[in-house]
Amino acid sequence: MVKVNLFEQAINKEELLDFALGKGEYFLADREWGTHWVLGTWLYQLVPYCSKIGSYAPAKDMLLELLFSASIPMEDRLESLLYHIYVFYYLKSENRVHSPDIVKEIEPEIINTIKKYSPVLERTYKTEQLNKLKQSIVSIKKRGGLTSYNDVEKISNPEQVEQDSTTQQITWSELIKMTPEETEDCDNIYQKYQAWHKLDPDDEKRMIYLGSLVPDVPEQAFSLKEYPSFEQYWSKESPIALAYYPYYGCEVFRLKSCSSLYLIYTEFAGHAPEKRCRLLQKRLIVTTYNHL
Repeated sequence: MVKVNLFEQAINKEELLDFALGKGEYFLADREWGTHWVLGTWLYQLVPYCSKIGSYAPAKDMLLELLFSASIPMEDRLESLLYHIYVFYYLKSENRVHSPDIVKEIEPEIINTIKKYSPVLERTYKTEQLNKLKQSIVSIKKRGGLTSYNDVEKISNPEQVEQDSTTQQITWSELIKMTPEETEDCDNIYQKYQAWHKLDPDDEKRMIYLGSLVPDVPEQAFSLKEYPSFEQYWSKESPIALAYYPYYGCEVFRLKSCSSLYLIYTEFAGHAPEKRCRLLQKRLIVTTYNHL
């Protein structure tokens, strides 16, 4: 029996909005949180279909549904829209999406919506939603999207982590050499990030961006699955397996006050991207890839 591509089905049934929001049969559960997994819908439904037909125009139609539909509250639509946009640029930067910039074609409408909506959040003191909005936009811009949004200074903390204007790359072998044999417990954040943990914005201010992690060999195989281990994702003893999710492509940071290094990545499991951080411990680093 041929498995139905749900994105193709959503097109045929005119249910692109339901697909985008993960409603009904279009819901794809994230293995950790149980929420709708947007990255998975792109990887396993949207990208295969658009690759088959040779066009990402249906993906742009889906984004337009999120942008202009009046049947869903603006807050839900905008969060989902920015989430999909982030995933698009993430996959494009990883060469998993081969498409013209479909977001650029509708960028003026997206920015206009953001400018209308963000003051509403400020006036109603919806701090959590406003912070999610800001974080999403900053994350998208880091991936090369929403380049004409010129109010980024207004949405980002001026004391945010210091970063070079050009993206630096750190190979696995360089990372191992940089990682201290023994990690200092400085600034009282050592314990918090021994395992993956949501990055506290105050902790991020104490860090300096060093670069993005890349393998020594460009054609190095990697896996979107976790490293096969008896230790769970949240465990302090979980291997730091550089060829596996979520380590492949992480950004490397150092505390300003000492030599401790940290990996940071953006998790796609929630309604908006969430930054997570983990302390680098040399004894846990694994560079091998199991093809089985």
